[in-house]
Amino acid sequence: MLVVPDTNALYQDRFFEEQHITTIIDTEKVARIRLMVPEVVVDELRGQVEKQLNNLETTERKLCQEFASISGQKHLCNVHITLEQKQAVLDRFDQRVKQFREEGRILTYPSISPKELADRSIRDRRPFQSSGSGNQKSDRGMRDTLIWLTLKEHLKRTDDTVPQILFATEDTAFVGEKENKTTPTLHESLASELENEGFPRDSVTIRHNLKEVITEFISPPRNTE
Repeated sequence: MLVVPDTNALYQDRFFEEQHITTIIDTEKVARIRLMVPEVVVDELRGQVEKQLNNLETTERKLCQEFASISGQKHLCNVHITLEQKQAVLDRFDQRVKQFREEGRILTYPSISPKELADRSIRDRRPFQSSGSGNQKSDRGMRDTLIWLTLKEHLKRTDDTVPQILFATEDTAFVGEKENKTTPTLHESLASELENEGFPRDSVTIRHNLKEVITEFISPPRNTE
């Protein structure tokens, strides 16, 4: 069984090195699972890191302005993150991704034509979700759709007799509208899509986050006696 985290499941662990990730990796053989990360999630995480680094410049200016206002000694403000330091952070991220790629943990982008992607958007097929109407209509869900198609492409390629993906996400594009808060379910339209393409409806199951994955599938049950 694959454990696949969405971007929101990795928001606090962009370098794939905190406890939840290491726990899953360390127990893969025993729990018969394997951690995999969609390439689109990797790219989004890197974009978040880069954006935060760029936003530090604004934070630095505001900090210096506040210091000058309070102390009257603007020339003493020496808070500055260099380009070299920022690049070192990005290099660290890229090195970690390279390691994951060498370990075969990256699910590459799906093979889909622009026409197929556009058709899915035009027809509002989940995970696409349009908002507004007429000329004001806008699409939401490009990234989510690429993740969904990545998961389906893996199902088509795997040799597993009963392929299964455990997808850690809180995104409403994937989660059932009448979900049980303790056990989320895959949205009905996506489950039906799997069925229509010859896969069991539970080929992709949902959990809110990696903590839930660990608690349910890795951690030993507590003795209630």
